[in-house]
Amino acid sequence: MKTICAWCKKLIKEDVRTPDGPISHGLCPSCAEKLYEKFGTPLEQFLDQWHLPIVLLNTEGQVLGGNSAARSLPGFHATSKTPLLPGDVFECPWADLPEGCGKTVHCCGCAIRRAISHTQKTGQSIKRLPGHLDSCIVEEPASIWISTEKAGDLIFLLIEKTPPA
Repeated sequence: MKTICAWCKKLIKEDVRTPDGPISHGLCPSCAEKLYEKFGTPLEQFLDQWHLPIVLLNTEGQVLGGNSAARSLPGFHATSKTPLLPGDVFECPWADLPEGCGKTVHCCGCAIRRAISHTQKTGQSIKRLPGHLDSCIVEEPASIWISTEKAGDLIFLLIEKTPPA
């Protein structure tokens, strides 16, 4: 599988390492350095400040990485050789059907998919779109808020559990 930098589109070889370790989040060392200069903090460290799952996606909606809260989700396979989709990460029961995440009859109503698609197509952020998470990682179906933000060719996806009423 070829890995391409989400910003500059250069080919990233899987064995390329930065001084801090292997490349993560689909950025080449040059783009990662530019991001570091902009924020003053490496991206992973910056995202790990939040205790809610933040998932990074490319323009095809494939998961590139995430913060430590996202990486700790049971469905988040950082070493997976096949591209992960949000339904895989959040262990959506419909993602296991032969059609896969985003291609079943159930997916048209998925608030996570709708938010990601809207932000991909328009560049507009979504802030706390109400949704529902019915997956193997929650004991009971949960009401959630979904937020998305586009930065270059990356989509940031934030999932928050809504507070009890």
